[in-house]
Amino acid sequence: MAGTAGTLLGDSETSAKLTPFDQYPRKGRATGGVRCQRFLKGEDTLVLAWAGAAPARAAAKNGTPVELPEQDPRRDGSGTPLTTAVAALAGPV
Repeated sequence: MAGTAGTLLGDSETSAKLTPFDQYPRKGRATGGVRCQRFLKGEDTLVLAWAGAAPARAAAKNGTPVELPEQDPRRDGSGTPLTTAVAALAGPV
């Protein structure tokens, strides 16, 4: 999830991108790493990164579910703006 500097999880709208884990290489590019999300205009920081079993589930501060975008197979694509601020993110139990 991406946002702007000073964004607090659960207090601001962000953008999110879900990519299947198998789309990322097992080994990084030396010390350069692998980009996982391209920022949208106005975004300048990564607010939350999560890796886990699908499907991912998100919740707002009051505990109501937040709809996440569909999976995007592009490893370094941009996110989709969310209309509700996310306070928690997890996978299936």
